[in-house]
Amino acid sequence: MKYFSVILILLFLMGCGDQAETGDDSSNHSSMNKETTANTAVSFRNIDIKVEDGKAIMEGEVNARNTEVLYILEHQNQEIISEKQANTKQQSVAWMDFTLEVSLPEEVMTGKEPPILILYGKNEQDERINANYFPVDINNE
Repeated sequence: MKYFSVILILLFLMGCGDQAETGDDSSNHSSMNKETTANTAVSFRNIDIKVEDGKAIMEGEVNARNTEVLYILEHQNQEIISEKQANTKQQSVAWMDFTLEVSLPEEVMTGKEPPILILYGKNEQDERINANYFPVDINNE
């Protein structure tokens, strides 16, 4: 009876491991995609946002690797200003100062909720990466 149990267990284990490999490269493709994304990044620090004369003025430092810095302005979950490129030079490793001026529409200036300035980069697949959300305090004028 012991031998029968051992043989049965071995047959069961062989049956579980006898599945043919499909040759799926999804894990390889996934690791390559992560590597590409790791080489593409955008980071921000020391951000200050002021509102003067209906314009949001953002100053700070940016480090953009293999991407441009892009932004949009949203208000109450609606895109008010569609995707635009910020005037920053593409850098490889160094932090650089930047200033971004965005004209705020009247509907944003009189709204109850603050507008959200979203800054981000894009990877080779044209997907947003490292999105940063900055609320604009319109009451500090």
